Amino acid sequence: MKQIIDTGISPVADLKETKFVPGYDFVNDRAEAYDDNGHGTHVAGTVAQSTNNNYGVAGIAYEAALMPLKVLSSSGGGTVSDIAEAIKFAADNGKMARFCKVRSTQKPAQKFLQATKVPAWHLPTLPPLLRW
Repeated sequence: MKQIIDTGISPVADLKETKFVPGYDFVNDRAEAYDDNGHGTHVAGTVAQSTNNNYGVAGIAYEAALMPLKVLSSSGGGTVSDIAEAIKFAADNGKMARFCKVRSTQKPAQKFLQATKVPAWHLPTLPPLLRW
């Protein structure tokens, strides 16, 4: 399973055969994490677009299931707390995100660690997340 922590994922034709597991929209506080920007859907295709789909491309992990976690709005902005909640959601649902690149104008690392409340046994996986 791969989490897409981004603008959500929209149901598009080239992801028709891609497997999904339930995710969450932290921007609008709802179960469906639909993409209103396009970036998350693009990333989802790069990660797990199925093969033999008549589009000429396949994702690098084409057999993986995707968990859409929407933390960025239609304008591409988001909050540290939504990102932290998404990572906690992924950890609580069986998979800890191991890589996430976020650009910020703040120095949120300490707030981020406090907000995630990730159990100590997850902490070795967190430093790559904090490459702001």
